[in-house]
Amino acid sequence: MDEIRILDKNFRLYIRSDKITEAVVSMSLEINKDYAGRELTIIVMLKGAMVFAMELIKYLQIPCRFETISAKSYGLAMESSGNLKIQADFSLFEGKDVLIVEDIIDSGLTISAVLRELEKAKPLSIAVASMFSKPAMHKTFVQTAYLGMEIEPNFIVGYGLDYAEYGRELADVYQLAE
Repeated sequence: MDEIRILDKNFRLYIRSDKITEAVVSMSLEINKDYAGRELTIIVMLKGAMVFAMELIKYLQIPCRFETISAKSYGLAMESSGNLKIQADFSLFEGKDVLIVEDIIDSGLTISAVLRELEKAKPLSIAVASMFSKPAMHKTFVQTAYLGMEIEPNFIVGYGLDYAEYGRELADVYQLAE
């Protein structure tokens, strides 16, 4: 499908699933190399990063533990509300090699807040893997060790990303049609 409608918005095809898979495989090869001989604790940022995380782990060949963090700033809107709510037990990460798996870095404010809280737990190492990043939207610098794709500052759905909780199941990524 080249165009879809979700609720009251039209979206057009932006990134096909095969391109996403290529990026995920490439990231997994780097992660396997960087963490060879070590155990990795993967923190999945709920809900959006679930699809990316599940695909990424299929290609990892290192021992992994999984935890989840809920960090919400969008609610049902298309822009961040600015009110961040983080739900996590950060004490689980003390002395661990930690990889935060994020769906998209938009403003960078959410992941920055999570990183600040995580650093207090004194993990052995912290790295960020994000499927997408919108550099034009960044309000703060975020060091991303593994990045799938830099994209335009358009609103997107699919591959775990949603519009008002709809569209996460789409294999391809769609951008808001003007």
